[in-house]
Amino acid sequence: MEAQKKEFSGEYVLGLMLSPDMTKVVLLMKDRPASLAGMLNGVGGHVEAGETPVQAMVREFEEEAEVHTLEGDWHAFATKVGPGFRLTCFFSVHEAYNKVRTMTSEPVAVYERELLHGQPVLPEIFELLAMVDRQVPITASA
Repeated sequence: MEAQKKEFSGEYVLGLMLSPDMTKVVLLMKDRPASLAGMLNGVGGHVEAGETPVQAMVREFEEEAEVHTLEGDWHAFATKVGPGFRLTCFFSVHEAYNKVRTMTSEPVAVYERELLHGQPVLPEIFELLAMVDRQVPITASA
């Protein structure tokens, strides 16, 4: 139990970048920590000293997916607080979603949302995507 507390201590960010039509999402395949290895998750990581969560989100997305974004591209929509940790979740609807590249040992890719069921996706990602859907206005085509 003590090792698990150390695994998730500090402040973190998690970002979901979606295609403009909301049908695709950028996820990465976790290889660490051990409790998340082999699971698809959003892009994110630690908030460093002196950073705000949104600054960390911009930095993490560029470091892990090689896509430069701006603070205004990210919208905080959920926060999870647990013993010794805080996770701020962001989303971005961005035309550069298809320009992501793997920059670390954790592969980053674009996934069709309708095909995510049956994939090794962290269950919380489905709830987070549903929360994003409730926040993004739907525009009807004429």
